[in-house]
Amino acid sequence: MKLLNHIIYSFILVFLFNACSSNSAKKAEEKLDELSIYHLKGSWHNQNNDSLELSSLKGKVLVMVMIYTTCQAACPRLVADMRDIESKIPKNQLDKINFVLVSIDPINDTPERLKIFAKDNFMEASHWTFLQG
Repeated sequence: MKLLNHIIYSFILVFLFNACSSNSAKKAEEKLDELSIYHLKGSWHNQNNDSLELSSLKGKVLVMVMIYTTCQAACPRLVADMRDIESKIPKNQLDKINFVLVSIDPINDTPERLKIFAKDNFMEASHWTFLQG
């Protein structure tokens, strides 16, 4: 029975490997790329008041959350979760990740306010980006 299970699992793995390397997998990947957040148009400002597009963040792992700086409910938890994720990444790997916090209150969360928020929350390293739309 064990041998039969190993044969079945091996067959499934070979099937999945072949399916993933097929044209249909490539088409599915292209379709996902079309839906990527990097294609969203719009003008954003970061905490340094630099203009950027989301496509400029492409090329690194993206960890993103939406917050607003005056939030007293869920946002502090979200910020803590982001810092917790950061703490689990080896220091020599942090340059491969973009931690992005997007404000959902662009009127109050000016770039200046986002910069203060970043400092107050120990999120000033280069892998942290705060965006205001």
